[in-house]
Amino acid sequence: MAQGVSRAPGWATVLGSAAVTGFIGGPVLAHLYIVPAMTGFVLFDLGGLLGVAALIAGIVAAVRGAGLSLGFVLGGLITAAFVAVALPAGKFPPINDITTDTTNPPQFVNAAALDANVGRNLRYPGAAFAEQQRAGYPDLGPLQMNPKSSVGSS
Repeated sequence: MAQGVSRAPGWATVLGSAAVTGFIGGPVLAHLYIVPAMTGFVLFDLGGLLGVAALIAGIVAAVRGAGLSLGFVLGGLITAAFVAVALPAGKFPPINDITTDTTNPPQFVNAAALDANVGRNLRYPGAAFAEQQRAGYPDLGPLQMNPKSSVGSS
């Protein structure tokens, strides 16, 4: 059992360090265009999950008598941040395409010609998304402007 006590804090610290690296590094690398955005998002998510694992390993270490480790602290911080970021998302629909005009949504013209989009369906997903969008964003709609007014006129 003594061997388990000595290893648990080490595992917690390794997991906590990896969690911090992914949780912070993924978005930073994506923001700097070093990795694609989706890769940065996956690293962020992986960091959050590793934070939970570090927290659990830190708790195990503490229960086994090793005290609180750096991994416990890192895991706790990353888990708290991960939960704080994820919780507000629950009030929004799980859709990725939002438009101000669900009956006649704008069409992507030039985006379809980009190499990254070749073969991808860029059309608005339709009624199922529109229904979820109306439920999640009831006030979202086209901006109505007075055509006689002009910007910068006095």
